[in-house]
Amino acid sequence: MVIDTHCHASSRWYEPVDTLLFNMDRCGVDQAVLVQMLGSTDNREMAGARRAHPDRFVFVGAIDPGGSDPFRAVAAA
Repeated sequence: MVIDTHCHASSRWYEPVDTLLFNMDRCGVDQAVLVQMLGSTDNREMAGARRAHPDRFVFVGAIDPGGSDPFRAVAAA
C-alpha cells in the first residue's frame, strides 16, 4: 500500500479532489492524507472529500484556538 502523507486539494487552491484522485491512480497511490492549507480553518471541503472517498482519504484539519468555539469546529468536521 502506498500512502501520500501530505497532500493539498481544494477548489480554490492547488488542485480539485477529482484531479488529485486521478493523479493518485496514475501514480499508484492508494491513500492520501489531506492537510489543511496555511491560514485556513474551514475543514468542510476536506471532510467532504473524506466522506465521499473514505477508502482514499483521511485529513488533518485546523482550528482557530482563539475562535468563539474551537471544540465545535472540531466536532463539525
